[in-house]
Amino acid sequence: MERQPICAVIIAVEVAVDVVVEIAGVCDLNRQFWQDRDVLIVIGWRIMSFGQAVSSVFSKYVTFSGRARRSEYWYWVLFTFLLGVVAAILDAVLKSYAYNANGVKFGWVSVVVGALVLLPSIAVTMRRLHDTGRSGWWWLVSALCGIGAIIVFFFCIGDSKPGANQYGPNPKGQ
Repeated sequence: MERQPICAVIIAVEVAVDVVVEIAGVCDLNRQFWQDRDVLIVIGWRIMSFGQAVSSVFSKYVTFSGRARRSEYWYWVLFTFLLGVVAAILDAVLKSYAYNANGVKFGWVSVVVGALVLLPSIAVTMRRLHDTGRSGWWWLVSALCGIGAIIVFFFCIGDSKPGANQYGPNPKGQ
């Protein structure tokens, strides 16, 4: 009986990956993903894998200048989501919960993971906004209100501005 919640989480993650791959428009690669365990998103003429995208964000841990491709940004979002799921599971297994002054329960593993990915998440969001031709300071709108998060979400979905812009050359090479 104890394995059922973990199996449910694994199935939920597999469905989430399927949805991300479907949204990205690479339905043909979906079957290959389950065989090779390597998700590839084709953007323009280049291919960036999940591992390359995560590695790229970590190598630019606090680099707020430049541009980030769409695949780099969305793979980072997927990575942080999956990392959050793993942290929540570890909190539940280790029972590493505490309560704040308002009586809200939180897990220590989740807090540490959140702190570790906070700065690179802000940095890659700013670089993604630069890639769409917008100032990186737009990410503050998402921190202030829920509607702002929706606005930044749609900005990040958009394609790169072709050619170089004030933030640097197009990472697609166009």
